[in-house]
Amino acid sequence: GPARPPWVTFHWGQHIATFPAVITSLTVSFTYFSNEGMPLRASVSASLTQYEEDPTWTRQNPTSGTPKPHRTHLVGPGDSLDRLAAKYYGDSTQWRVIADANGIADPLGVRAGTIIKVPQRPTDIVT
Repeated sequence: GPARPPWVTFHWGQHIATFPAVITSLTVSFTYFSNEGMPLRASVSASLTQYEEDPTWTRQNPTSGTPKPHRTHLVGPGDSLDRLAAKYYGDSTQWRVIADANGIADPLGVRAGTIIKVPQRPTDIVT
């Protein structure tokens, strides 16, 4: 038969049960490099599939059951809402979607180090 893919154990915080899973998708995008070319910052997107059911486990994902979950973004130096809208939606004019989802009145006042919600699509604003 076909070879089994390697499995991983997923941990989410300190209070969430772990579960064995296989990685079904993994994308790494290096976003910041040192002067010598060493990667210093990366964005990672991973999809995991739990391969072993256990009826005693509750939902492991804190957003399970949320009708319109958000991504989050750690604001870095030089980030602005219009640049984030361009990155996530391909349209910088959708910056207000991010501002509204976070209750941001002054889009120029978003500071580096802030974690903000980014709706999956502009139509996913939770009011």
